[in-house]
Parts: sequence; C-alpha cells; structure tokens
Amino acid sequence: MRARCLSFMLLFLLLLTLLLTAALPPNALAADPQRLTCAFGLFSVALPSGMTPGPNTADGLSDERYSVDENNVLIRVNYAPISEYAHTAQRAMDSYISFMFVMLHTDYSESPVAEEVLDGGVRIRWQVMRSAQGKAMWFEAFTERYGYNFCVSGISPETEDEALAEIARSIRIDPQIEADVAEFRQTPAGDGAFISVDHALRIQLTPQWNPVPFMCGPGTAFALEQGDGQLLIEVIRLKSMLPDDLEDRFDSIIAFRRQQPNMGSATWSEKKMLPLPNLGEGAEAFFIECETGGDSSIFMQHIGFLYQGYPYYGAFMWIAPLDGERRAEMEEAIQSLSPAQQPI
Repeated sequence: MRARCLSFMLLFLLLLTLLLTAALPPNALAADPQRLTCAFGLFSVALPSGMTPGPNTADGLSDERYSVDENNVLIRVNYAPISEYAHTAQRAMDSYISFMFVMLHTDYSESPVAEEVLDGGVRIRWQVMRSAQGKAMWFEAFTERYGYNFCVSGISPETEDEALAEIARSIRIDPQIEADVAEFRQTPAGDGAFISVDHALRIQLTPQWNPVPFMCGPGTAFALEQGDGQLLIEVIRLKSMLPDDLEDRFDSIIAFRRQQPNMGSATWSEKKMLPLPNLGEGAEAFFIECETGGDSSIFMQHIGFLYQGYPYYGAFMWIAPLDGERRAEMEEAIQSLSPAQQPI
C-alpha cells in the first residue's frame, strides 16, 4: 500500500510541476549610491542616494516592479534562463517602453544601443529613450546561465545619458545564488532546516527530511521527502501575477487536482485563510485539505500565498496510516515558513 501511495504522490507532483511550470534631479546619479536588491539577493543595481523604492508590486508584466517614493520613477525587473530570455525581454521591454514613449510622447528619440563587458565577464547592453517630458532606459545583463533586464522610467530629461549608463554598469550578480537557482539546489540550513531554491524561504523540519532532486524543475522552491516518500512537501513559485489574481490561480490548481485519477472518492475541507506569521504581519495563505480515500488514502494540505510580491503554491502530503502520528509535524512545517535571510 505504501508503494502505491508513493507512486500516486510522485505522479501528482510531476503533473503539477508541468502545469505550473518620479523624476530624478539632474545630478542625482552622482550621489552616493544605494543598491536595489532583486530576487532575494540574486542580483542588484546601484540607485541614487535618497531614491528609496517601495515594495515589489509585480503585476504579471514584470517579475518585480518598484515605485520610488516622492518621485515618478518606475522600475520594472525581469530575469530568465538564457533559453527563455528572448521571450521575457520582448514581453517586458517591447510592451512597456514602446507604449510609454512611442504612444505618449510625440517627440520621441532614442540613443543607439550600447554594449559593454564588465569585469567578471557579465555582458550588458542599454538604450536611453528621450522626450521633452522625461527619459527612460532599458538595460540588459547576461551571464552564461541567465539574462536580466530593467526598465526605468520617469527620469528627468536633464539627466545625462552617461549617468544612466552607470546604473547598468552597477549590476552585480551573485554567482552562488544563480547556480543554486539554475541547478535547483535546496540548501541545508542545519538542524533539519532548508533554504529554498530561490533563496526566498526557510522551512524548519526534522533531520530525517531529504531533498528530492528529480522532482525539481523551473519554479521549484522546495521538494522534500521523508520515509521513502511517505511524507512529501512541494512548494512552487508561480509566474508573476496581480496580487488579486492569487485566489483564482489557487482555485484553478485545486480544480486541476480534483480532476486527477484516484480522486473520485476524495473528501475536501472548506477553503479558508491560514495565518503565516513568520512571513510578516498580516501574512496568510489560502488553505484547503483533502483526503483521497480508497485503499491508498493520502492527506494533502494545499496552500497559496504571496511573499514579497511573489506567488507560491505548496502541497504538504502524508499517507493516511501516519495521520495520527505525523499530522502535527506537517502542520508545523507550514507554520515554520519564514524568510530565508533571518534578522540578526
């Protein structure tokens, strides 16, 4: 029976993975820079002193989107593996910058596309767009594994193009995080804890848990098992979306789950909100539980939540004979989700 349960849970995870798979002052850029850190430390750029972006408000067009306090500056950020990057860049830059300038500014002009190789081998390219009302810039950076792009708009028309180029030249990419993301590595953090593939989340488990590398793919945050698959955890980072779309996306995943084989006799709880206090004040997740029923019954707790603008879906599963013994442990695992970078 346990072998059948394991096979069923692994089939579910494989199917699910496939399914989910304001204006700057003219001389501001000469001031001491601060850095805008993106994707939980994966990469960062220097920004002018006093330019403080708000929280990530990703909206489906960008992985990350920042408005700058007391300015009209808007920063959009996207990144993707090299194999997918061309589509990512076209979607972000063509859609956003062409609309902003070609449609709204009749005196539009642009600089030639410039390219440069930074120390360490990162290749960058950028272009400045101008009008009487303001400037914008897009720039890209490339490593062997990933492509990154930024769209920055709302810049004072008096700002020198070279000052804008310095933003592109300031990009820094963390090679260790990039390798972990590209190779789907979950990092042990001691005493049974793991750091997610994307370095966003930390989960606290007992030392008996192990990574499941063959279950990892694009978007995987955690894929962990215990007891030869008698207990399984998978957390997936979904594609960026408007925050209000999370519930609809969660509901669509649950609808897909209900239609899978061996779910004909499943029983489902009502959907509710589950607090996730370790992820910040007011953080909570959509939550629903099911028991598959039948000879190979499995309990599954499904969650959907936002963390720093990124949407996540999680499935926490265990075979029915272990329910009385292990349910509390699995529920504690959900509640243990916390930022990967713990306060000092």
